[in-house]
Amino acid sequence: MTMRKVAGRLLAALGLAGAASGAAQAQDAAQEPPVAPVQAPAAWVAYAEEATGAVSAWLEDDSASSVAVRTYMGAAEAEAGEPRPLELKLWIDAEGRVSRIDFTPFVHAEANAALTDALVGRAFTAPPPAGMLQPLRIEVQAGGR
Repeated sequence: MTMRKVAGRLLAALGLAGAASGAAQAQDAAQEPPVAPVQAPAAWVAYAEEATGAVSAWLEDDSASSVAVRTYMGAAEAEAGEPRPLELKLWIDAEGRVSRIDFTPFVHAEANAALTDALVGRAFTAPPPAGMLQPLRIEVQAGGR
């Protein structure tokens, strides 16, 4: 089973004041209202699409963490009898590295740890565009549909 990009799917971009100043501070910062994809600057949408592709590729790799996430998602999808998209919030630092993620937790703690391990610390090819609000919300889905 592979992860696939949900084409052009930017769920929203949210803002956190001082997101680069540390995760604890970012968690306590007030979030700005969501920006709808049609209202977001083109650079934000393009970055989100590239980020979605990168995250999908990371989750398709052969690392133990990625395999564990795909296995868990595949089992959850089979049990539900329908696709189970994974909505992720990503905080990206000034160097373009994923510094933190947030998602609806899986039932099994091991799958949660595997997803965090598969993504946190990974680097995109570029940092977010200037002024881009965070966290970046994207969606990926199991299967090759």
